[in-house]
Amino acid sequence: MSPTLQGSEADCPPKNSSKEAQEALDEAIRAATRVFTGLSQILPEGHPARGVALAELGKLLCVDEPMPKDAELMGTRAETPRPGLSSPFTAYFWTRKVEAGL
Repeated sequence: MSPTLQGSEADCPPKNSSKEAQEALDEAIRAATRVFTGLSQILPEGHPARGVALAELGKLLCVDEPMPKDAELMGTRAETPRPGLSSPFTAYFWTRKVEAGL
């Protein structure tokens, strides 16, 4: 390997385990959900910032995969999916439902 590549590999952060990566993704989803919920409370419907926040939440939710059913056989516990957050549209309507007090 060239010295340039060797030097750049030394600067790279260590690779996360899949569990650590999933925890980081879950935290990012929770943060994006809080952002969208907060913006929905202070900005009027149709505001572009709300759309951007919903799009960002949607991108995160698209890469969030459920734990495989085989994981239980491997000794890991499958977590219950978050209700109302399976898609950005569901998250949006779930947030509206909470805002309405239903």
